[in-house]
Amino acid sequence: MDKDRRERRVEAIDNSINTVAEIIPYKGKQRNRQLKEMDAKIVQHFPVFVGVCIAFWIFAIFFMEEFTLQNIIKILCVVFIAGFTVIGTPIFFLMADGVFPKWILLVDAAVFSGIAALYGHLTGHALFQQAVGVFLAKAGIVLDGFGLAMTSWLIMMLIILFAIIGVMYVLSAYLRKFFPRVFLGLYIHSRQGIRAGTEKFFAIPDIIDVKDVILDPSIDRSRYNTPVALKLAIYIVLCGLLVSSYLFLNPVFLETMSTEDMSAIMVMLSVFLPTLIVPWQIVADLNARVVSDAPRDYYLWTGAKKTLMGFFLALAVFLTMFLIALSYGHSVWDMLLNYAYYLVPLICISQMFAMVYANNFVEDMKEQITADFQEGKAAADE
Repeated sequence: MDKDRRERRVEAIDNSINTVAEIIPYKGKQRNRQLKEMDAKIVQHFPVFVGVCIAFWIFAIFFMEEFTLQNIIKILCVVFIAGFTVIGTPIFFLMADGVFPKWILLVDAAVFSGIAALYGHLTGHALFQQAVGVFLAKAGIVLDGFGLAMTSWLIMMLIILFAIIGVMYVLSAYLRKFFPRVFLGLYIHSRQGIRAGTEKFFAIPDIIDVKDVILDPSIDRSRYNTPVALKLAIYIVLCGLLVSSYLFLNPVFLETMSTEDMSAIMVMLSVFLPTLIVPWQIVADLNARVVSDAPRDYYLWTGAKKTLMGFFLALAVFLTMFLIALSYGHSVWDMLLNYAYYLVPLICISQMFAMVYANNFVEDMKEQITADFQEGKAAADE
């Protein structure tokens, strides 16, 4: 009953969002053809990009005013966010509109960046505004009050949006290139009657003798997929809370890092958290499943979810670290505050990423991965 009620609520939200989409002017739902031509180059040159970022990071370390672990981590995060912002900026202008035009992404980023900035101001953790003020001061530009708040909000909006687009495009390029091979390998193994790492990766039970692999996605460029966006946002938040526990509850970090430093590090890391979620989300969106002699197909998302979450293990680690932190005399209230300062920015970033994924990337990914897999499957059958 609760599940049916929840599904009806999501459907009502989905219908409302798509009603709004119908009255907003836009150029048309397009395929990102010009971006697909860049996939091979992105995959080919991405290791160079990583190397350049690491080189900048090492170079920046030598100019740190205070050589501490938190500063080293913060500089690493800043360098990679800057790098993905550089990638995402031209991609924003090159990529096609989705159900919503691209300027809606700017509005979405403005709203949620504003919420995060306001929350930081109200809680006394306006870390981005402080960082912008320091940077501008070093550049000889002195702003304070409303001017600094508006400038930092605008910069935060653009950096987070373009960094998210950069991360999403690089990730989608890799998934479009390699996921058809993953599914094709699973299909070839089924023809050869063998089991390998792919089967273990998707946690396919040993009792299932795979006969066929099917990708059957529902591709609809005329509607914004609200259920997918909500699901992705929720998983990002859950993943963020889990990952942050290794920082917020770690006795070493609690002793050596301030709340401000831990919050800043986790907010920056949140931009990259979807790389842990999207590969599994696209498996579900592809409706990927294997056929066997069993009366029902085995959906690969079922196994992928087990691999992804490891809920009970994660819970055990969480509780263990919590108890260790308490044994070191750390306040429960202080640890809860760490989560409170982080939760709202995390929700804002997760929503922004979900919007970009559902509006501009998921349909192209489903279409290209399925087409490449079917082409490889036909070749394997010859």
